[in-house]
Amino acid sequence: MASTNFKIRQSNVMAHLDIERDIKKTKNGLFTFTLRVNSGNICDYVNYKNVKPEEYSQLIQAVVKQFSTSRNN
Repeated sequence: MASTNFKIRQSNVMAHLDIERDIKKTKNGLFTFTLRVNSGNICDYVNYKNVKPEEYSQLIQAVVKQFSTSRNN
């Protein structure tokens, strides 16, 4: 097996640290992210959080409650 030495560009260090932090925070499960790179420099990092069903349910209930206020005519 060939060994490869990887070097992180100084401009990409913060993005690598952010990605490593998010991976450690996730611990187990699916970790999905997108990187946008321009000339070898990381421009954007987006981590897609997987919402648990109970979190989604709470969000729906909050939205329904907000938009179901009665109107006085």
